[in-house]
Amino acid sequence: MKRHVYILGVLLFLITSFSFTIGAEEVKSLKELKKRVKDEPENGDAWVVLGFGYLEDGQVKEAKGAFEKGVQYGKSAAAYTGLGIVYTRMGKGLGQKAFRTFRMALGVDPNYVDAYMEIARLHVKMGEADAEAAFKRVIAIDSTYAPAYLEFMNWHADQDYY
Repeated sequence: MKRHVYILGVLLFLITSFSFTIGAEEVKSLKELKKRVKDEPENGDAWVVLGFGYLEDGQVKEAKGAFEKGVQYGKSAAAYTGLGIVYTRMGKGLGQKAFRTFRMALGVDPNYVDAYMEIARLHVKMGEADAEAAFKRVIAIDSTYAPAYLEFMNWHADQDYY
């Protein structure tokens, strides 16, 4: 049974990797993103894109500042979700703060699948059994969201149910 889960997981990984590669072509350089927020300092969406650029580059501190500006100027679900991701990467007991921030994203958009996915990931990271329900919630909201299936299967495989 574990072998079937593994094979299905690999297939989903390949599918999601392909779609992320296509999406990555649209990402601009950090230099371009910094110029955009300089030109449009009150554009919350621009700050959010910059925040995700910083995260991709491993610059967590800078990402935090960008997402805080995104929240200040846009209060979007993406801004709150990005800030929550920053808290999860900073560690140091910030898990509950991350959960609160993800819930703030859901206050803006109750169906924002990325916030639900980050909640599921955080449950996994913290070793909490609530991960299963969180993954099921993501799948219920968007049954086409392949990363949820992949990570849910990996989580199940790690639970020694078989």
